[in-house]
Amino acid sequence: MNPLFLIPLLLLCWGEAQAAQPAQPAPTSGTHQPLSTPDGSPPPISPDLPKGPDLIAWELLGQVEVIYPPQEKPKQSNTRMQIATPEGWALPKPRFPAAVLALNNQELKVAGFMFPLDVSQEGQKKFLLARMPPTCAFCLPGGPESMVLVEAEKPIRFTMNAIIVKGHFAAMTQDKDGMFYKMTNAHQEKQGN
Repeated sequence: MNPLFLIPLLLLCWGEAQAAQPAQPAPTSGTHQPLSTPDGSPPPISPDLPKGPDLIAWELLGQVEVIYPPQEKPKQSNTRMQIATPEGWALPKPRFPAAVLALNNQELKVAGFMFPLDVSQEGQKKFLLARMPPTCAFCLPGGPESMVLVEAEKPIRFTMNAIIVKGHFAAMTQDKDGMFYKMTNAHQEKQGN
């Protein structure tokens, strides 16, 4: 079974959590910065994340601009991830800053928290790596700018602690599942390497 089918469901759960926050007007076509809390400040990054000059900064990945598809009439949506259009529901597209595009197609490291996409005793080969730890098995800890889809070479054992993953990084502009970042041929790095 392909675990990627869970991503739209998880993004929908994230949207439900966002809908519980104070109401904001539905976006019309155009752009906006998704990374903000109701008071306008950037969302938190877990203090438990390892830091280092050789790690991709989550603050950098969060600088993506989200481009919404044109809408005939703005409609309220339960999630900012799906936008009502005349043709149906659509996913917004990312517009990456030059600093993020400079990281594209490089072997890089990122620290984060594992969000499993499959049930496995051997470990996870496909999972989300997020800037905040998961608090619910069905809810994402943020939007697509705060997660990296990881495809590991070998299964990585699940842990609730932060991990460092090294792999081939890609900023994706046309992902069918709504993800903005992906890391392939990945493996877990030991902390301090």
